[in-house]
Amino acid sequence: FATNDTVHACGKTYWLIASEIIDYMLRENVSIRRTCHWIQEEYGITWSKRGFRTWLHNPVLRGHTAYNTRDNQDHPENWDIRYNTHTPLISPETDLQLKSLLAENRRKWGSNSNHPDRGNAILSGQIY
Repeated sequence: FATNDTVHACGKTYWLIASEIIDYMLRENVSIRRTCHWIQEEYGITWSKRGFRTWLHNPVLRGHTAYNTRDNQDHPENWDIRYNTHTPLISPETDLQLKSLLAENRRKWGSNSNHPDRGNAILSGQIY
């Protein structure tokens, strides 16, 4: 989406849609799940929660270009990031707001059950 001036079927550029998605998430103070539903309702664009979360963390939205990401999706420390290569969609202030919102959502709703720091659920493997 970022730096994409292609026009969506609704008549807006993907760059503008991406900006509206970020604004919606921050303005409404909503979860990733609710934002994904809103995107589907508003623009007919389907995103998984993980896919949307990955998009939110993409350095491209912050004006950077990242290389070596294909096999390192879960290891951003291995990415080769070239900073300030284009106009950012997310400012440093907005980035802090997003990080705060995502941390609050994680506290409120929990994290992905596949997360390595998460323990086994009670009765895990006992009920079929």
